[in-house]
Amino acid sequence: MMSSPTPQDAAIRPAWQVYLLVLAAAFALYAATVGRGPAWQDSGMHQLRVLRAEYTNSWGLALAHPLLIAMGQPLRLLGDAYLPTALSVLSGLGMALAVANVYLLGRRLTGRDAPALVAAGMLAISHTAWWLATIAETYCWVTAGLTAELLLLHALLTRPRWTYAAWLGLVNGLGFSLHNFALLPLPVYATVVAVLLIRRRLPWGALPAVIAAWGAGAGLQLGLILHDGFAGGDWGETIRSALFGVLWQDDVLNSSARVLRNGAMYIVLSWPWLALAPVVYGWVLMPRRVGRSVAAAFGAIAAIHVLFAIRYPVPDQFMFLLPGYALLAVGAAVGIDGMLRLRPRWRRAWKAGLAASIILTPVLYAAAPPVLTHMGRSIRPGKSWPCRDENRYWITPWKCGETSGARFAREALTAAADGSVILPSGMATFPLQVLQEAEGFRTDVEIVPLDLESWRTSTGSDPAACRRLVAGRVAYTVDATPLPLSEPLEAATRRRPVGPLLEIEWLADAP
Repeated sequence: MMSSPTPQDAAIRPAWQVYLLVLAAAFALYAATVGRGPAWQDSGMHQLRVLRAEYTNSWGLALAHPLLIAMGQPLRLLGDAYLPTALSVLSGLGMALAVANVYLLGRRLTGRDAPALVAAGMLAISHTAWWLATIAETYCWVTAGLTAELLLLHALLTRPRWTYAAWLGLVNGLGFSLHNFALLPLPVYATVVAVLLIRRRLPWGALPAVIAAWGAGAGLQLGLILHDGFAGGDWGETIRSALFGVLWQDDVLNSSARVLRNGAMYIVLSWPWLALAPVVYGWVLMPRRVGRSVAAAFGAIAAIHVLFAIRYPVPDQFMFLLPGYALLAVGAAVGIDGMLRLRPRWRRAWKAGLAASIILTPVLYAAAPPVLTHMGRSIRPGKSWPCRDENRYWITPWKCGETSGARFAREALTAAADGSVILPSGMATFPLQVLQEAEGFRTDVEIVPLDLESWRTSTGSDPAACRRLVAGRVAYTVDATPLPLSEPLEAATRRRPVGPLLEIEWLADAP
């Protein structure tokens, strides 16, 4: 005879049912609006590396992301031509998991569905979450991992068990194999485990279990680090590469007032407007509502993530704020719960305001690009790439219909002469290479990136070396602003437009 459900079962089952509904709804939104085909920037690089099963690259160990490359390999069974789009769908799945995890966190912290659902919905349609969920990127899965870690951390703090600690170690280790972001909350986790061990709320046998679980999860990245260290013999350089990559140590460790201002602006612009009020209110309420230990741990992780991202001086700074947004959403759930307990008049006002913010936010995303274009304004003044509307690309988060990377690559390779060579910069290199390798399109055209490898060999700044590389073939660069050629190459050549390319003609007195 089956036993009747316990009160705990009755509470948990609806939460998991709603969790699955939130997961399905978020995934449906992202899958319906996903980007298709070869992509620009890091997204194109991820597509190319998955195509090549390339677990290392010349940018350093910090940008290896081996777990992402491994996750992408089964998608190749669909056919390489479908892989670029499939990787974007994979990002959408990661973001949908993060949104569902935020719902479950809000449900556990408040004991109510309504505030948890609203907080999850605000995260789902926030600009950065939606934008990254429709392209091939690491950040959505980073955020899925972080929110899973927060669920385990909450369980560990409220019901200490060594199994929760071990699972926390495993998930964080997997996160390290995906992105260095996993290292940011690690001091908080270590402190929590240490305090629980000292207070004898965890057995000391939990410590080796946690370390082993973390090592198992981090195995892919640790393997690359060990291989690089033993092969190169310079462990200092290996550690720098693992922490910062080849070029980004100064960016990771430095900042400026302008960068801090931009970071704060991204938060305001990305989040549904009135949702920031319950975020602040929620973090004020949290110690009283969820307990000091949970509030302190969650608050420390939120502070680490947000402060790291708003002072990180890189062009794609806004992307690094996504894990912080998930933590803001957790605070928003507590804040919304508090606001729903206000007097009826205030409660109605906040409900109307939040609903308006959530509904109008996508309207703003759709309306802003044509308005700015009509006004002659660009979100990236002085910078443009062929086939790409900069305002549409950066402001509107959904990527359905935004196929500028694929269109550029196909038009450029079609325009190139037989047996020619294209000299693009990193931004434009990846869509060209992805189209070639995914579809076997115009493989007679050689693509030689004028970026990191060129800096190392000086080919990109040495006209004579570049001319030897071209070896008498018709050569092109990309018709972009600013021109991707170095100043010495610009001075030694003139350029003639050919579709989205510029054909390079060497001046008579060029070396």
